[in-house]
Amino acid sequence: MIIGLLLSCSSNEGQEQGNATISDDFKALDTPIPFAGTWISEAYFNSINEFKSPRIAQEGSEAIKIPDRTLQQTMLVFNFHEGGPNLTVLMDGGKYQLWEVQEDSLLGKWKDVEIISPAKIKIGDKGFVKIDPVSTEVGALILEEILFKGQYTTAEGKPVEFKNNGQLTGLGKYSYYSPGIDYIGPGMQVDQVGLGTSDKDLDWFGFKFNKGTLELYKLNCIAHDGTDNTCVEVEFGELVFKLKGKDYTSGR
Repeated sequence: MIIGLLLSCSSNEGQEQGNATISDDFKALDTPIPFAGTWISEAYFNSINEFKSPRIAQEGSEAIKIPDRTLQQTMLVFNFHEGGPNLTVLMDGGKYQLWEVQEDSLLGKWKDVEIISPAKIKIGDKGFVKIDPVSTEVGALILEEILFKGQYTTAEGKPVEFKNNGQLTGLGKYSYYSPGIDYIGPGMQVDQVGLGTSDKDLDWFGFKFNKGTLELYKLNCIAHDGTDNTCVEVEFGELVFKLKGKDYTSGR
């Protein structure tokens, strides 16, 4: 989510307000950020832990990767579907702020950032929790980290492991998995995960977490687009895999 470096800061050195001078020096302050890392909205995190459904949790969700230092650009992602404005973190008088930037210019303060604990911050009035997902060229593997990773067993008692890097062991020919995180669009009426022999060639299944059991279903298409015959509505089909043994208790 980090999309570049802020090339320059505001050239204003200060503003006169009555007899006081408001310094703009903080706009050029390059300093480490103690809360660097990947953050997701607390409501999304709590919904995933309670309902185990990224489709239910998606609406209103937000995520951001805070860089290691001030003056570097980042972006808040809304609903895991679209990006917000380009942002940078500034520190003013020991307090942190997110400022909106455009090319090489600071446009203005966007929201304040408050550190609640090492695992929680507030951006404006919204709580965020810190997670530690694996990052790849296509982005952070969020659901792999907070929902799927762990040890399971098949109905025959064989071990299965979903790793937080998207690798999968013990489930036949499948060695990779990729959970759907964006359910805005046609054919996304149920939670889905792709399983494949590589991370580029995936078969898609519907999934449910049911009392500590992960159930994977074939997808039935029940409605097609009349123009190009693409599937626009799906439902759970035949149960293919039933995997037991995941513990969903959260340490947060």
